[in-house]
Amino acid sequence: MSTQHAPPSESNRLGPSRATGLVLALATRHRELLVELTLREIRERYAASVLGSGWAVIAPLLTMGVYVLLFGVVFPTRVPGSDT
Repeated sequence: MSTQHAPPSESNRLGPSRATGLVLALATRHRELLVELTLREIRERYAASVLGSGWAVIAPLLTMGVYVLLFGVVFPTRVPGSDT
């Protein structure tokens, strides 16, 4: 037996700004839960690594360092008309 839902009426639809406000209000109301779930996710993701959750900070810094090395030293970008 399939259940079909009627499309929402115009009065039940939320505009983008009202929907965003509702999401922010719910996030503010349940911020302790959001923080706890986020921390749990980070702990579980990096539990098996040697540096633990430090990888969440170290990995982007290492990536940035590689980009600086590659595009700043190995393959420097020169803009036509600049003095450097």
